[in-house]
Amino acid sequence: MTKNIKYFVLVLLVVITGCDNKDKQASSKSSVNSQTRQTAMKISDNRDFFSKKEIIPKTPAAKDLDSVIKPILKNLFDDARIVTVNLDLRNPTPEDTVLDSLHYSVRRLLDIPAGDELYKELLANKFSPSPRLGSKPQHGKTCVYISVFKRTSKGQYSLIFILDTLKQSITVESFKLGTKYDQL
Repeated sequence: MTKNIKYFVLVLLVVITGCDNKDKQASSKSSVNSQTRQTAMKISDNRDFFSKKEIIPKTPAAKDLDSVIKPILKNLFDDARIVTVNLDLRNPTPEDTVLDSLHYSVRRLLDIPAGDELYKELLANKFSPSPRLGSKPQHGKTCVYISVFKRTSKGQYSLIFILDTLKQSITVESFKLGTKYDQL
């Protein structure tokens, strides 16, 4: 009988310590899963956003624009970063000079209705409609074009926002203010 009791106690100890380890393993797995869930992408996330590094604009005007535009994009699209600045500035005429071009990548996937959301958010943040492209957003198959004016403490800007659903990017171009395209 003593032999049976010793055997029973031994089995009981093995079972109890084994269960204790399983509980520890389960709790460590759940903490890892909760951390993974916090950093994991959502289904509505733009994959390219995570692979691109943010750059800092160098010109005073680009910095000024970024300080006004980025908070709006972060609020509307969960996060935003500048990925290129002043690439391929198109200057068809001296009157239509692009002064700065900021290319943003945003966290949320872009679609055509997001352009209308962006336009409403810009107006809510004291941007004014511009006649450059029309006073309302212009919709294409894969892009939405928005033209607005913005006045900051450092300057006035005539801007075009290009929301591109294929490239999953938002380009902001600043034009020379006061050209014939900014007047009715």
